[in-house]
Amino acid sequence: PRFRMNHRLQKHIPPIHHVKFHINIFSQTLEVRVVERTSFASVIAYPYNYIVDKEGIILNVNQHQDVQPYAAPPTLPIITGIPNEQLKKKIRLHRYYQHLLNDPISTLINLFGKKGITFNITNPKDIRVLTNDLIELKLGDSERMNDKLRILRLMMVDTASNNERVEYVDVRFPDYPVLRFYGAWAQPHPVVTPPRTAVVPISDNNVPL
Repeated sequence: PRFRMNHRLQKHIPPIHHVKFHINIFSQTLEVRVVERTSFASVIAYPYNYIVDKEGIILNVNQHQDVQPYAAPPTLPIITGIPNEQLKKKIRLHRYYQHLLNDPISTLINLFGKKGITFNITNPKDIRVLTNDLIELKLGDSERMNDKLRILRLMMVDTASNNERVEYVDVRFPDYPVLRFYGAWAQPHPVVTPPRTAVVPISDNNVPL
């Protein structure tokens, strides 16, 4: 019964991550502990705004998968470029988008903080990010994303004292990263390229239609 109740609560109330039940035989009481999901990102898909957790679960839908009004915290990263048709009447993001976004969002939150990060994935082969400091980050496609994020981290640490002058960082080709300052030509950045890792790119065949 407890398993069925837990399952029903998760199904009908998406913000619930899980429920724990504890029976105290001495006081003859039932303790119920509800653990809620944590908002991870705000997905803007006109005309709606979907709030998702790190597992891609959409938190602001009811049991009929209708979007409910939700005052999104201003610190949540913003994701644009996902068609509303991919989210309408759904309870979670397609796993393609989930895998595409989780690592970059977590890395960029660590680098820049939550506030003001906007992802544009209109073209999944040319992912672009705008930070709160108005620095454009050109990530490209999902191939070698771990290497791209490592190099980006090195570049941003190296330029920490001059971030206000950075116009964009281009790691689309991680062996040849580029850093551009306002009023200057784009220059290859002399970072140490990490060894290639076994990153399996997300196939175009997995892109939801």
